Amino acid sequence: MPEQKIKKLKQTICDVAHELWQQNLVYFPDANISMLVDGLKKDGEKAFLVTATGCDKRILTPKNVRLYDSEGHEIYIGKNQKKPTKDFPTHLAIYEATGYEAIAVLHSHGFYTIKYAKIFNEKGLNHPLGKPIAGKGYSSTDQARLGMVAITEEECAGIKDIADKVKDYVENSRAIVVPTSGSYIYSKLENPIEALWNCLAAAIYLEKCAEYEVQKYYFNNHSNKIFDGTGMLKKMCEIYKGAGKGTLPLVEQVLASGLLKIKM
Repeated sequence: MPEQKIKKLKQTICDVAHELWQQNLVYFPDANISMLVDGLKKDGEKAFLVTATGCDKRILTPKNVRLYDSEGHEIYIGKNQKKPTKDFPTHLAIYEATGYEAIAVLHSHGFYTIKYAKIFNEKGLNHPLGKPIAGKGYSSTDQARLGMVAITEEECAGIKDIADKVKDYVENSRAIVVPTSGSYIYSKLENPIEALWNCLAAAIYLEKCAEYEVQKYYFNNHSNKIFDGTGMLKKMCEIYKGAGKGTLPLVEQVLASGLLKIKM
């Protein structure tokens, strides 16, 4: 694959990462993105463009989007070698489970998506969201359809556990939601750039659907304490309470709303 094409793909990953931040679907260094790269195979090996570990998605640059093989080893190593995101095994599990038909994988941290997963796991319910996603560039209804399966917290104690469990859900769901770490969404669109934007559209759509379901659940249960006792936000606020203004726009919005009862 020409170097210019690789540069374009890297920039697309950065553009999507920036939009993840703007859409409040990622916190500071969290979330990650990968893309299957064709034309760089060596002896049958697959190559992937992956966000390097610990990168701030607000200001992600192409230098932190690297080429790796399926073992997580960097291809064409230059100066300042970096490891891929620690979630790469989960991305790889999705690629393998789809027979490498998946072209891009996006992992986001939508607040309502995670809250939705926690609620329905606690209730022992499987409540999938499976409405079609409208948007330009989707080659078929099937590829534009978003299903959701929430994995229980007992099943996702660590990265390996998540990666192993995700394989069970990939066939019937484009979005696999883990209560402890957000959603993993993939696309099979042949054009990698369209595939990645497809993943982002799905993540945004999923968050909106999850928000509706969460609000409806608490309204039906006559509770206005939607965010009280949310361990994830408490931990997040504690970690980033000294961060500069604008670092965590979602948390700031929630705090300003008065719905979250946490002393900062």
